[in-house]
Amino acid sequence: MQARTQGWTPTYNVRNYPFLLDARRITRGGLFLDRSHSEALQSFARNFRALPREKFQLVGVSNDPVTVRSLLHDGLRYVCLVNREYYPIPVTLDFSRPPLRLTDPAAGEALPADASWNIVLGPYSLRSFAVEPETAVTGFTARPHEEIARPLLERSREALACLQAEERPLPGLEAM
Repeated sequence: MQARTQGWTPTYNVRNYPFLLDARRITRGGLFLDRSHSEALQSFARNFRALPREKFQLVGVSNDPVTVRSLLHDGLRYVCLVNREYYPIPVTLDFSRPPLRLTDPAAGEALPADASWNIVLGPYSLRSFAVEPETAVTGFTARPHEEIARPLLERSREALACLQAEERPLPGLEAM
């Protein structure tokens, strides 16, 4: 018999890790040591450990739903992308020029890339890449698929309508 929990996915146990991106070290623990979700954490941990232990700079002005950060370190520009949501998100990275060499430091492999590069980030995932220092990340776009965005937008409109229908509206709600 298999238990089913609403909202649980194999990546559910990784959901808090994307918020730790500025940490220099991540440990597991607390009251109980989690021994059953190591496979769900492996990809995130592999990419995290491949990054230098320094503070990255935010790329662009938005970090919702994806955060993109960059760092020059030891003759390379490291780029990391973090999906903070429970659904996959297509991301397009824009470079100042086509990278001569785009590598995945976690896997140790070279990847093909143009001046714009597309990737789909899985739920709560972290991906790291390195390019030559002269190649800057000039921006990015990250938009959830329409079949995910539409129901979320509809539910938020319904919730807002319920709040606005209250006899005593919440302070600050009039600005919405």
